[in-house]
Amino acid sequence: MTPWLMLSVLALAPLSAPTSSPAVGLVADYDNELRGADGHVDVPLLVSQLKALGVNSYFFLVWHAPTDCDDLQVFLPAAQKAGIDVWVYLCPPSEPPPGTPFGLDFVRWGEEIARLSLKFPNLRAWVIDDFYANSTTLTPTYIAQAQRAAHKINPALKFFPLMYFPEISSVFMEAYTPVVDGVVVAYPSGPRDIRRAARILRGEIVERPGTEMSFPWNTPSQSGDFDEVSREVTVTPGAARYTISFEQSDDYAGPTAGYHCKQLLVDGAVVWEQDVAGGDTDFHSVTADVSDFVRGKKTVTIALRCIDKQGVGNFGVDIRFSDLRLHGFTPQSLSAGDKPAWQQASQGKWNLAFQPRPSAAGQFRLPYVVMTAAEQSEYKLRMPGSQGTPAEVGSHFKMALDEMAAGNCDGVVTYCLPKQPGDPYFDAVRSAIAGFRKQHP
Repeated sequence: MTPWLMLSVLALAPLSAPTSSPAVGLVADYDNELRGADGHVDVPLLVSQLKALGVNSYFFLVWHAPTDCDDLQVFLPAAQKAGIDVWVYLCPPSEPPPGTPFGLDFVRWGEEIARLSLKFPNLRAWVIDDFYANSTTLTPTYIAQAQRAAHKINPALKFFPLMYFPEISSVFMEAYTPVVDGVVVAYPSGPRDIRRAARILRGEIVERPGTEMSFPWNTPSQSGDFDEVSREVTVTPGAARYTISFEQSDDYAGPTAGYHCKQLLVDGAVVWEQDVAGGDTDFHSVTADVSDFVRGKKTVTIALRCIDKQGVGNFGVDIRFSDLRLHGFTPQSLSAGDKPAWQQASQGKWNLAFQPRPSAAGQFRLPYVVMTAAEQSEYKLRMPGSQGTPAEVGSHFKMALDEMAAGNCDGVVTYCLPKQPGDPYFDAVRSAIAGFRKQHP
């Protein structure tokens, strides 16, 4: 392997790289690179297929093989000659790459990618995958350090974390806006997801403060595993009716039921319950009449809970509760984001987070790239009820392109599109791009 450090000797002086975001107008492809019998990326064929596809950028994943860094240095000049920009895509601490030169030292990665971008100005940005789930390691302080190291070498190089639509919140982005240059957001269910994320990333709406309970993908659970927050409230004597109202949402709209359930409890009794299956990802209002559970009592304990009715093997979900309003109790309203006020309990691998109200609403605007699944099994996983046909994949990508044209995102990238000549998924996405170019020359 050619040591990347040698590039610092060979690199050119800083070039007058564009200062605008590389996300603007981006139509890109990611991963699923074509390889030869020797295991190296087949650079001529990959570049030829990217040109045939009609993209202007490619996200080069450094993860599959120890030779990926060598292949990247071969790919960059070929892509530059073909007019294709390149984003280097790195895996996070939860998926350490095999045999790469800098491992999980992202400060060093930032430095060396910046050096490489001086030699090849079509290297415009770099990405870290699954950023939200790794944010305890990839803190704002650490990312600031990586950005300073990269910008000392090439101020024009941009950094984008990869996140998922349910993870986009005002609180999180407020913390990271000073140290990132934009966001890649994966797997929209439709235009609504894209538009909502755009409003948050542009500071136009503020995510509700509340409690977030999440269960990770690729993780087993047992029946009875749960996450719960609870607190005591005072019952007002003589009220005609006692109610508890709140807002709730989850990010699963598929049909698989009987596993994760959302609950409201009063003194341990379930007074409201809803499966995560079905519906949509919006917040919905709930009002529960709890009169029969509180009359004659001076105080009661109310609890919000997510519980597994059956164990799961691979069923991630993100659930939020917000804006509790109480009639016949003191206090009359509760903030689900007020961590000190709530008792916490859990069993199993559920994760609990409190989301306070952001303090900088409207004070940031981040460029934003939408990623859509383009491989059959991934598309079916992300779009429950679909068959993952080429027509579905192409239509979904065209939807995202249309949202870009409408100003609701800055760029669009496929996830793992097959690129073999004659592949029906490749042809479907190529047709979607061609149709989009015809509409928006």
